[in-house]
Amino acid sequence: MTTPSPELRARVAELVRQHGSPTQAQVHRRSLAVISLGAAWWIAGALLLGADLESRPSGWLLMMLGVWTTTGVLGTYVALSSGGSSLGRPRPLLMGLSWAIVSLLLAVSILAGVLWPETQSAPAGPWLSHAGCFVFTFVLAAGPLAGLLLSQARSDPVRPTATGALLGAVAGAWGGVGMSLHCARTEMVHLVIGHVLPVAGVAIVGAVLGAAVLALSAPKKARNA
Repeated sequence: MTTPSPELRARVAELVRQHGSPTQAQVHRRSLAVISLGAAWWIAGALLLGADLESRPSGWLLMMLGVWTTTGVLGTYVALSSGGSSLGRPRPLLMGLSWAIVSLLLAVSILAGVLWPETQSAPAGPWLSHAGCFVFTFVLAAGPLAGLLLSQARSDPVRPTATGALLGAVAGAWGGVGMSLHCARTEMVHLVIGHVLPVAGVAIVGAVLGAAVLALSAPKKARNA
C-alpha cells in the first residue's frame, strides 16, 4: 500500500484541526441514525411495491436474490470501513469495486438466463416496462444512498468522489434487491436495462454527490483568511 506523503498528512491534520474531531460515540450514533432512516425508506418502498415469489423458478429467484443481497451486505461493510488506513482505501480500489459490483450483477443476470432458459421465452416487452423498473430502482436506492452518504459526511479529505461512487453502487444494489423481489420479469434485456443499468446510474450520482457531501474541506472563514 502506498504511504501518504507528508504534505497530504499535514493537509489532513490541518483540516481535522479546523473542523474539530467528534467522539467515536457521536460518529456511531449519527451513522446509525441516518443509515436507519435510509433503511426505513427502502423497507417502506419494498412493502409498497410488494413481492412476487411464485411466478419465477425458485432456483432462479434464490440465485438472483442471494447474489444481489450478498453484494449489498458485503458492499455496505466494505464501503463503510477504512481498510486499515486513516485516509481510507486507495482511489483505484474504490472505483474498481464500484464497477465490479455493476459487472457482477450484470454477469449474474445473464447467467440466470443461461441456467434457466425457460425464463427467456417471454417477449422482451415494451420499453415502458423497462423504464418503470429503472425508475423504481433509483427510488428504492435513494434512501440507502442518502443514509450512506450522510453517515460519512465530511469524512473524506482525499477521494470523496471515488468513495461516493462505491456508496452509490452499494445503494443501487440494495435498490435492485427490492426490484428483484417485486418484478416478475426474467428476460435478460429487461434485467440489464431495468435492474442493472440503474446501479451504474446510482454509482454516478453517488460520485457527484460524494464530492459535495463527503469532502472534508476547510471552513469558509479559514479559506477566506
